[in-house]
Amino acid sequence: MSYTRHHDSSVLHQLPDVDAALNSAASLAELVAFCSQQRLKPTVYTGAAGVALALWRAGSLKQRGDWLEAAQQLASSALSTVASSPGYYVRESLLDGTAGIVLVKCLTAAAGEQAAVSPQVQQLLSSYTDICHAAAAGSADTSDEFLYGRAGTLFGALLLRQQLGEAAVPDAAVGQLVASTLASGRSLAARLPIFQASRCPLAYLWPPGRAAEPYLGAAHGLMGILYVLLHCRQWLQEDAAALQDVQDSLRFVLSCEQDLPGSAPGSGGHYPALMTLAGSPASPDRQPLVHWCHGAPGAVFLWCKAYEVFGDASYLQAALRAGEVVWQRGLLKKGPGLCHGVAGNAYALLRLWKTTQDDAWLQLGKSFAAFMVSPSGKAEWHTPDHPTSLFEGAAGAICLLAELQELQKAGRAAVPPGAVAFPLYELWEG
Repeated sequence: MSYTRHHDSSVLHQLPDVDAALNSAASLAELVAFCSQQRLKPTVYTGAAGVALALWRAGSLKQRGDWLEAAQQLASSALSTVASSPGYYVRESLLDGTAGIVLVKCLTAAAGEQAAVSPQVQQLLSSYTDICHAAAAGSADTSDEFLYGRAGTLFGALLLRQQLGEAAVPDAAVGQLVASTLASGRSLAARLPIFQASRCPLAYLWPPGRAAEPYLGAAHGLMGILYVLLHCRQWLQEDAAALQDVQDSLRFVLSCEQDLPGSAPGSGGHYPALMTLAGSPASPDRQPLVHWCHGAPGAVFLWCKAYEVFGDASYLQAALRAGEVVWQRGLLKKGPGLCHGVAGNAYALLRLWKTTQDDAWLQLGKSFAAFMVSPSGKAEWHTPDHPTSLFEGAAGAICLLAELQELQKAGRAAVPPGAVAFPLYELWEG
């Protein structure tokens, strides 16, 4: 029997009442208890800051003071760990470094009434702004991608502005990050003829140095960088060529689309981990990755945002094709995480619901979420290397379950689209 990375989506038809499973207070409490186990790292991706963010989100929605208090304690512990290890963590990294920990500490510290203007929060925001300036200035080790680089720092700034007011991170700091990201992409595209031949005016490689590769996906590649830039139209308009460069780069990403192995010719929706560049013929993936970090789930977010910004129906069609791939191959066996797990792919399906207002996508996303708390899903909670974490483990499921419960309770008409949002990759509302 050959190994597959995913469950057949037909198992979802065997689930009992999906809404009952999602609305179970016991399921959410069980996830919180599971994620309250020992953590060794401070970061958002695999450590204490990520669990703090999940508890802050669920505690805010459920008005649970005990969860909010636990979130503050975890965030403080994470910040202390980073402060005692200067230079060890990537300063500008939203998910795996200092920037993300400072952001989470800001959000947890600002949870109380009037706390958003407290001296502590203002000092933290000043620290985040300093990180933005440093990331914009760059160094030999600075990357542009989302997980470790400028795109993540930039999105964190946008989230802080959305949560705490536009003064949280000054316009100038955001503008510098946008400008440096564009300049970096243009510079590399101009230096490498293969990108010129591919008609991609914004080119990025990761990691910095000799091991650099042309990654495509949301975590390390062009998709994630373009997705964040699409949130920055206010600043893109300050550069006469920026919007055109972004659109031309989007067309290049679309040219990398492939069919899933075994699927109908022309069905599309799959994106390889590495870019398909001119003169480098694409070879179909034998074991395609259908993760937020690499593949169709990240494409869903990109194309939905591109459609929102430009109104081009071809972007919506690309999002729908990618969504079909997520539905077919996205019920992963790697646990409930956001990066390469069921929760992240559920959020991709829910993003399509928010864009199309088609309740079929809502039901598919809810089915993925219900699987996570079913006996089969629970059996995989220990599968990831960091089973309690936000991006690999069950903490991401806390956010998803809490948001879906509030959606169910309030009714979809009373809930803004951002009330259900991929943590640190979409902007929260409500």
